[in-house]
Amino acid sequence: MGFSLVKTLSLPLDPFTTGLALLLVAWAAFRRRPRLSRTLLFLVAVGLGALGSGPVVERLVAPLERAYPRPTPETRAEAAVVLGGAVDLQHSTAERVELYHRAERVLEGIRLWREGRVRVIVFSGGSGDPDLPDASEAELMAVVARQMGVPADAIWLQPRSRTTAEDAVYTVPLLRKRGIRRFFLVTTAMDMPRAVGCFRKLGADPIPFPVDYRVTPPGRGWRRWMPQVATLALAREAIHEYVGYAVYWVTGRI
Repeated sequence: MGFSLVKTLSLPLDPFTTGLALLLVAWAAFRRRPRLSRTLLFLVAVGLGALGSGPVVERLVAPLERAYPRPTPETRAEAAVVLGGAVDLQHSTAERVELYHRAERVLEGIRLWREGRVRVIVFSGGSGDPDLPDASEAELMAVVARQMGVPADAIWLQPRSRTTAEDAVYTVPLLRKRGIRRFFLVTTAMDMPRAVGCFRKLGADPIPFPVDYRVTPPGRGWRRWMPQVATLALAREAIHEYVGYAVYWVTGRI
C-alpha cells in the first residue's frame, strides 16, 4: 500500500504534472474567461520559475540532506547496507549494468569495503518497476561490485524489496540472522531521514552514511538563480521525499 500511496499523493504535487494541468485549463478558458487564463499562466510561470531556481530548491532540499552528517573516516562497522535506486533496470543486463546519477551509493559501498571499514556489503533492492517485476537491483549492484574486485563471499543480497520500508523489513532480519549489529546505511543524503526512520522502527541502529549530495555545499554564482529543468527535477524529487516521509509517518513505518 505504501508504494502506491506515495506515488498517488506525489502526483498532484509534481510540478511538471501540476504545471501541465494548469496550462490545459488556461488554454480551455482562454476565450470564455481570459482573465482566469492569464492568472493561471502567471501562476505556472512563477511556480515553475521558483522551483527551477537553485537558491529556492536549496532551501527545500537542504533540511533533508543535512539531517545526518557523514561519519568520520575512522568509523568502522561490520557491514555496509546499500539501498537500491541507482540501477536503470530497463537498460541493464547481467553483463552490462547501467547506473543513474545515484550510482555514488554503489561506489561508496564498494569503497567502504576496499578501505577495510566493513567486511561485507549488503545490496538491498528488488524492482520498483511494474514492467519488470522479476528484476533485482541487488543482483545488478552485485555485478558492479564483483567487476570492481569485491569477492562473492563479501557480498550479501536482499533482492525482494520495492520500497525503502521493505528495505528495512527484509534487510534487518537478514542482518540479525547473521549476527550483524553495527552497519553503515548507505543511500542518497536526501533519502536518509526516511531510510533511517524505517530501520530504527524495526529496532536496528544504523550508522547513516549519506551520499550523492545535491545542494551541499550550496552552489555559487549568479547562474544558479536562473531556472533550469534539472533544478526543477530536483524539486520534484524533494517533494516526493517529503510526501513519502509523511505517508510513512502516518502509516507507522517510521
